[in-house]
Amino acid sequence: MFTRKIHVTMTSAALLALATASFSVMAEDAPESGAAAATTTAAEQATATAGQATAAGEQAAAAAGQAAASADQAASPAAAAAMNGNPAAAAEAASTTQAVEAAPADGQPPIASNGVRGDVLLTMLDQRACNAQDRQKNKLDTATGDGYPTVRSTEEFGTNYKKVGGHAIADASAFCKNDIYQYSPIGVGNHTLTETEAIDWVHHGYLGRTTTHRFNQWKASIPLTTTADSFTLGTAVNAEANIDTHNGGKAPTVGQNQKLQLTTDHPLSARLDGRVPYDVLTIWKDAQGFNYQLMLLRGNTSEQARLCWNVNASIVKRLSCTTWTVPNGWKRGQLLNVVGQYTIDDRTAYGESGLAYFAND
Repeated sequence: MFTRKIHVTMTSAALLALATASFSVMAEDAPESGAAAATTTAAEQATATAGQATAAGEQAAAAAGQAAASADQAASPAAAAAMNGNPAAAAEAASTTQAVEAAPADGQPPIASNGVRGDVLLTMLDQRACNAQDRQKNKLDTATGDGYPTVRSTEEFGTNYKKVGGHAIADASAFCKNDIYQYSPIGVGNHTLTETEAIDWVHHGYLGRTTTHRFNQWKASIPLTTTADSFTLGTAVNAEANIDTHNGGKAPTVGQNQKLQLTTDHPLSARLDGRVPYDVLTIWKDAQGFNYQLMLLRGNTSEQARLCWNVNASIVKRLSCTTWTVPNGWKRGQLLNVVGQYTIDDRTAYGESGLAYFAND
């Protein structure tokens, strides 16, 4: 959760009163006792006025704090769990969570306290953010032992990047470099977004590295339709979860590969100039209780926003997020800034315990 700082603005009258009081206290005694008394009285009045202004400011701060608390309470349990880095709790809350609906344009910045503009969200979906992530031990990482693979989380349509330069095969970041693969926004029509979470192919494929612990693959295909001024996610998602057979050595695998068909009655639909609020945007489910969620969460600063996927399958239980900012003067068709990515992998899916935290920020 984030702590909001409330700044109380004092009126010009109160500031003037404080200045007058300070000057009166520091001034030399007046030559006549009556003038000194008048100065003292003025200082007392000024102090009282300043005190009233401070009290009013404190009341305003308290009201703002109450409003902020109400806003936090309004967030769904699934989004709150994701903010706290708990993919299992987010998945469990999906059954009682209602996805939010986009709002009309409100004149706020592209990323604001009440959400993200629609054209920015669409760019978060169609721009690659694909740098490799390594395990980082922090307060969210509770997994046991060492020997975890390098992983990668990507989203792409496969139609809006053009290769314009060469690169070494071992350059793991080449697919995210615009001077090698040039970005253009997806156009009007029907598209398929592929969201993939897997071991990094450069480290574990090309370089042949193996690790003690596995990282099972998740791959989902999400329909998306765009018009000249809006976009809508599809009602049905096809997905598959596959066991990582490259890593893990001779240790027995847990579970089996899984294919899922997940649906929703409330897919996100947003205007490009509209406002998409922070919370769960769409939940796809099946009759067996598995689910897949797209979430928009606040970042660590007011200029940041996170786009997250929460997977609840039999052999993949994890939260994967990318944090974004918007450059000054940005417009649709230009690149956003990728602050970083992180993945929280629930190790109970492997017969282990705890959460493994991977990141590149």
